[in-house]
Amino acid sequence: MPTQPRPAQPAAASTPATAEPVGVAGPDGAVEPGARPAVPAQTEPAGRPTAPATGGPAAVTAVIVHWGPTEPSARLARWLVGLRRIGAAVVVANDASPRPAGLDDRVHWLVPHRNLGFAGGFVAAVREHPGQEAYLLLNNDIRLTPETVDGCLDLLAADPSVGVVAPALYNSRGLQSGVGTVGRFAVRRSALGTGIGVADAEWVTGAVMMIKGRCLKEVGYDQRFFLNAEDVDFCLRARAAGWRVLVSFHHPAWHEGGATIPSPGYIYYAVRNSMWLARRHGGQLGWLASGARSAALLPRVLAADLLRRHDPRARRAHSALRGLRDGLAPMPSANEPLPDEPRPARWLTW
Repeated sequence: MPTQPRPAQPAAASTPATAEPVGVAGPDGAVEPGARPAVPAQTEPAGRPTAPATGGPAAVTAVIVHWGPTEPSARLARWLVGLRRIGAAVVVANDASPRPAGLDDRVHWLVPHRNLGFAGGFVAAVREHPGQEAYLLLNNDIRLTPETVDGCLDLLAADPSVGVVAPALYNSRGLQSGVGTVGRFAVRRSALGTGIGVADAEWVTGAVMMIKGRCLKEVGYDQRFFLNAEDVDFCLRARAAGWRVLVSFHHPAWHEGGATIPSPGYIYYAVRNSMWLARRHGGQLGWLASGARSAALLPRVLAADLLRRHDPRARRAHSALRGLRDGLAPMPSANEPLPDEPRPARWLTW
């Protein structure tokens, strides 16, 4: 991937983070343990906060791409629409879960005709709520504070060149995602930075990110990735289009599920989409290097499967091999996911 000049830091009252490497993200997205702020209690708001907004976008739609029990998504959506800066929350129920009773009218429960994946679910929500000044995309197991939402939205609005802002994300092991970078050849993703302040990043995690509406309209979220790596791809293309991507250590968030062992289905997407990402942004050499790295991991994954052969998760090697095969195959057209997604449902209970 060609080296891109690092943009100047924002003129706003924020200082760049002094980034210290804390580890390279593996297929499960986890990194080595690091310092972690205390997790706040995210309580139900009694009403919209009375504190005035501080100048960030007013027309903001939050999007939760949902799968599984409805209560976590419903609880987070209720909390979000209690914030002054959030006009609506859209829950995209990829598993066709019906709308729970008792939700606020500002919570829109969208049931698509099929599982659209993470990127496709986000795009479907944006189509239902076009023209917003900003979008907050987050998982339903994210915990954050009103101060984090306000602070990140302020950063998004303060500089016309800023297209994406994310809080530094922590899990039970420490820092999960800070200043995202990619390798020069293999497009290996890493999460760096334990400092304070605000820093430019090559990518930030889609587990919780805020995107300026104009940036999203210009760059677009690519639906063919379906699950995993679409956030990295979006940020890299946004930077190539002249937008800045920021991460704020002043405004942390917490990922309750961010340290869990990935399922065999997720391993498939981690392998395949890493190769697709490398092909798109690292050229032929990056694509081949990514494939070689994935192939080198297969014996270790197979050994782990054999040790856990009675565990239902012990089919990771099979999924990784299929991911490698599909990663070597031609990519589908932009915004066109493979017609049989989610592909792991062909050999796993999805």
